[in-house]
Amino acid sequence: MAEIAVVGFNCSNSDCGRLFKMRHPGKPGYFKVKCPYCGHPVVVKMPGAKAPQLEDVTEEMKSVESCSSTTSSTASVLEQEGGRKEEGERPPRITDHSGDTVIPFSGYPGGNDGFFVGRVAQFACPHCRTFEFSYTSEKTGIFTFTCPQCKGKVQVSFRPPEVMATPPFGKACRLVHMRSFWRKTVYHLPIGEHTIGRADSGMPSTISIDGDSSMSRRSVSIKVTFSEREGFRYMLKVLNATNPVRCGCKFLCQGEEIYLCPGQKFVLGNSLFMLDADTNSRGGLW
Repeated sequence: MAEIAVVGFNCSNSDCGRLFKMRHPGKPGYFKVKCPYCGHPVVVKMPGAKAPQLEDVTEEMKSVESCSSTTSSTASVLEQEGGRKEEGERPPRITDHSGDTVIPFSGYPGGNDGFFVGRVAQFACPHCRTFEFSYTSEKTGIFTFTCPQCKGKVQVSFRPPEVMATPPFGKACRLVHMRSFWRKTVYHLPIGEHTIGRADSGMPSTISIDGDSSMSRRSVSIKVTFSEREGFRYMLKVLNATNPVRCGCKFLCQGEEIYLCPGQKFVLGNSLFMLDADTNSRGGLW
């Protein structure tokens, strides 16, 4: 096996100064490399090269051939012609926080004590303050996240889904199953709670739907309440989100509750439903 010549150099960055090694390019000359630890550019001289003026070295680096580094963590030890980066670009130095104490996250939106389940939670690592997490939880609780950059740990709390604001007045409505452009099935919704799901004799719902195997047996419930001041209100609650439950453009997770308004549509499995105002019933004005 041929012997590989390896030479060592110290980083010229005063904040680093660490020793790194690289493979000898096989010819004398001046070469531009990057320190594998801090990314600082270093001009190295291979034996046999005449010492030029310092200002000439930079110009020679534009056409110099690159050689490989023996340090695996180095992204680019020598730069090819045409691939030079700006001198000011240096990779940030990330401190290892793997041994630090787990930091509980603070600063939740709206002054809450946690992120809402089913919504995208975005938060920065409190250790390095450079990496930003983006996560959607389907259940409540306190979870620990490890930063992939600095290895620091942060605890984040997720709270139950937020209930949407209550509409001020409500008119009596009915539920319409929109089977096709011309075929519809109408279900009346008296005061009380009604469950909706695919037809199943062992676990029947108040409103059982035939012909859609993608719908859960007890997918959602609609709770109907009435008061003289607020009229009718219709709260939809997801009972089972194993199969998709979508209201508008938003997918709902298990346990999430929202208030429905007349004309609002939602999807269970592959079936489309709409809350339709019943003009023949009493209630407040919309």
